[in-house]
Amino acid sequence: MDGLSTIFLALADPSRRALMEQLQKREATVTELAAPHTISVLFISRHLNVLEPAGLITETSSARWRRAGHSGEKSLLPMQKKIQVPARPVPVDVT
Repeated sequence: MDGLSTIFLALADPSRRALMEQLQKREATVTELAAPHTISVLFISRHLNVLEPAGLITETSSARWRRAGHSGEKSLLPMQKKIQVPARPVPVDVT
């Protein structure tokens, strides 16, 4: 699967998009990410395991804690370039 497909697959799930919104604000542990949701820590971890290979988040581990953070806008550049549509003049009927 190419990089762009991996990004689209990762962003296809609304739960993963909600996690991305949380991580844009600040880095968080899996437990902190799970707090506002109705899904378990296990499922949050599974979602993070899809977001990280897509390059959308970064993860760090220290002893017992796994922290995730937003990887920045550069991870979305390939997708943005593919879906940008150049502006075209709109035909105007002047009759």
